[in-house]
Order: sequence, then C-alpha cells, then structure tokens
Amino acid sequence: MWMIPLFLYIFSVPMHRNVWNIFYHLHSSSMFDYDLIIIGAGSAGLPAGMYASRYKLKNIIIGEMPWGALATSHEVENWPWVISASGGQIMDSFLEQAKHAGSEFLQDRVSQIQFLAPFSFRVTTLWWKSVTSRTLLFATGNEYRHLGVPWEDAFLG
Repeated sequence: MWMIPLFLYIFSVPMHRNVWNIFYHLHSSSMFDYDLIIIGAGSAGLPAGMYASRYKLKNIIIGEMPWGALATSHEVENWPWVISASGGQIMDSFLEQAKHAGSEFLQDRVSQIQFLAPFSFRVTTLWWKSVTSRTLLFATGNEYRHLGVPWEDAFLG
C-alpha cells in the first residue's frame, strides 16, 4: 500500500538539479569513443565528416569501399571549380580534406549496430573493431545494378 503513494510522490515532485546533472554526465561525450559515427565513405559521408569536424564533433567515417560510386567514374565535368577530373581524383581530395579537418577513417564493413540506451550506440565491424557514439549517420550510397551480359565488365567506367 505504501508503494503507490511513494511512486506518485517521486514523479510529482520536481526533479532536483543534481538528478539532471547525473543524466547529463551519463550521456556526455567523455563516455563515448566518438560524438558521431558516419557509416559510408562516399561523396556524402566524407563531407559529413568534414562539417562535423568543423563543429568540433569527434567523428569517425567507416566505409568498406572508400570513395563510393563516384570513384568509378572515368571523367567528371560538372563538379564546381573543376573543369575535368576523374572521380577517383575528386574523392581523393574529399578524403584528404576530411582527414585534414580532423575526421578519422576506418576502411571496414559494419557488421553489427547495437542500441545500448537512449542516444547511445555500439558499432562493430567485420574485423571486430568496436566503437561507441551518441549519434549515427547513414551515408551508405548506392550500388549500380549490372545486366549480367557477356563482356559487361569491359565497358564499365
């Protein structure tokens, strides 16, 4: 009988400031490896890492195939400030800029994502690297479908 009034009392009394401080410290960035984990290392994931670093967010970019689908393009002519360049050259500059801004890069495939608690995640890769974060960003991109006709690989690019 006494538990019901106690329960109502706990939730009817305004929380003390120390309770909020404890909650804040449980979810502070010192508890996690990174503020942001970016899954995907293509033309969306690398700039996301650059901008996250500019805002002082400790981040890691995890991608199986670095540079994404743009890297397979033979020639790109519609990129700002570049008259003509290969997709690989553009993505190399993306990677260089992301690392220069402060992003870390891990070339691996994500095998598992665990939801630990509100606003906390653990990401594990195929090579058993495990990192934790408060935030995930999915920038996984796309993969081109192939027809499966003979000599198709010779004409890609």
